[in-house]
Amino acid sequence: MKNILLFTFISMAAVLLGLIAATSPNDQDEPKILDSKIEQVIVFVDGAQIIRKAQTQLTAGKNELVIRGISPYLLKESIRLEAEGKLTVLSVVHQPNHLVQQKKREEIDELEKQMVKINEQLAQEESLMSVYQQEEKMLSENQKIGGEQTGVSVENLKQAIDFHRQRLTEVKFKQLEQKKKITDLKGEYNKINKQLLARNAEQNESTSEILIEVEAQQAGLAKFTVSYYVGKAGWYPNYDLRVKDINSPIALNYKANVFQSTGEDWNQVKLTLSNGNPTQSGTKPELETWYLSYGYPRRIEEGLQGRASGIMIDSGTNKTLRGRIVDENGEPIPGVSIFMKGTSTGTVSDVSGFYSINARPGDVIVISAVGLKSQEVILGQESTLDVIMGTDTTELGEVVVTGYATNRGLNQKDRFKKEKDYTPVPVTTQQNQTSVTFEIAIPYTIPTDGKTYTVEIKEHEVPATYEYYCAPKLDPEAFLTAKITDWESYNLLDGEANLFFEGSYLGKSFLSVQNLSDTLSLSLGRDKNVVVTRSKQKDFSRKRILGGDQIETRSWDIQLRNTKKQAIRITIEDQFPVSTNKEIEINRLEWSNAELKEDSGKLTWKFELKPNEEKKLNFQYEVKYPRGKVIVLE
Repeated sequence: MKNILLFTFISMAAVLLGLIAATSPNDQDEPKILDSKIEQVIVFVDGAQIIRKAQTQLTAGKNELVIRGISPYLLKESIRLEAEGKLTVLSVVHQPNHLVQQKKREEIDELEKQMVKINEQLAQEESLMSVYQQEEKMLSENQKIGGEQTGVSVENLKQAIDFHRQRLTEVKFKQLEQKKKITDLKGEYNKINKQLLARNAEQNESTSEILIEVEAQQAGLAKFTVSYYVGKAGWYPNYDLRVKDINSPIALNYKANVFQSTGEDWNQVKLTLSNGNPTQSGTKPELETWYLSYGYPRRIEEGLQGRASGIMIDSGTNKTLRGRIVDENGEPIPGVSIFMKGTSTGTVSDVSGFYSINARPGDVIVISAVGLKSQEVILGQESTLDVIMGTDTTELGEVVVTGYATNRGLNQKDRFKKEKDYTPVPVTTQQNQTSVTFEIAIPYTIPTDGKTYTVEIKEHEVPATYEYYCAPKLDPEAFLTAKITDWESYNLLDGEANLFFEGSYLGKSFLSVQNLSDTLSLSLGRDKNVVVTRSKQKDFSRKRILGGDQIETRSWDIQLRNTKKQAIRITIEDQFPVSTNKEIEINRLEWSNAELKEDSGKLTWKFELKPNEEKKLNFQYEVKYPRGKVIVLE
């Protein structure tokens, strides 16, 4: 009877414990972790869209799933989920995971190994330093020679003193050497430690995860595709422009510089590049009524970027940086590229050397031109930056732009020659309604290290028309330019360009496609084989008095010579002065069949110059103004 009661009690207890276990919230099943893989990444100018895929076996009823290791910079509104199978998606939730941090990168492992090695070296050097210090102490404390009752000979004393001095000197020098080694090792340790702290600060950020709840009609396989937008990624273009000679098309190599520090490695993913920017507002602007009244212009609301009647808006965003580029003699330099390092933002100086660009404090501005020393400037709070550029004799040496084969600059040619022993990566270009995408055919791996990785986009043979340009009033040298029509079909963006001519590296320029014209003009540098001089003709330049006025006459000669072995097309520009005062009268006398713009006074000559041909141009004008006034006519 007792056994029956005991059995009944144990059975009831077991049932009760089972019910408690079934209803206990602490013992509910954890969400099932999905093993997902990044298969495709669409990289925008700012940010990227990640596309992950996963599959798992579901049980009939409700299933809770989780995708871990997601970037903490995910924009939760961008999450999109597609599911295949007999199921219904009940919810998709994004949340941070503070228990799982971003995985340690190889770079951090390497830095930590370097620190361990330096610590070992430091311990050895400090131990050796301690030995030398102990030896010095022993030498200093054991200076007594002979016993208290016994003297010492002069010879022995001399030998002892010489030994003591020599060894003590050696020990001192050894200590100095050790001190330098220890200081250098500590300095190296501190540098690596700072680098490691910076990398760990990025690395220690928490990851995030996506929770998915589905209702399955029956057990079976389900496939999921999840996409989302993340920050801390992007790309900017870069170009190689190669010109064999002025009778050949331009070889344009279109490349993308891709970077990311999202916290997710992109391993062997299908890469697509888009010139779109999801961070820009898609709302069209509305033009409001412009009310005019007395008083000072109002500042634009804080946070907006812009200009109001010439006043700079300081809201912590971009400002307009202005300035002028001149040479060592103070003469303006046209065609200099000014761009923000690591971006596709840039511009070029105009014919008078002036430029303007949007920038902000902390940006690094690169100023470069063919044959001139490049400069990098870290911007502060200034809104004006004037630059003096010197000739770069070390980089270009004797390299000059020519239109025929030359042996000059062979070292540069060997260094920068582009070999054709590879197969370009296939790229599919797709023109969308508001953007252009480049689909790269082969998989790419781009780790989350913030470094820039180059991806080949396209290589084009671009037909171009070559001609020379010179404004001898500003610069007596002729510039070779290439004009490209139908450039819109190449889907180019603003970006830095490396210039190569006849296998030689000429320098950097900036390719700006913010152009409303149907022709894109590129500057390929100076050509010293086209000689241009501008001189004032003294016989025709004079000054005379007529009543209460004085009249000054100026006559200018422009002489050209083509020392090349083939004909060239060249454009020469100069100008008549334009009066801004009714008391100043300008009479245009001669302009050698140049095209004249009446409002600006600009003169333009366009013609072909045969090999070794010389040509002379002339223009004259006189200026009448009241006596006693001063006008600069040079």
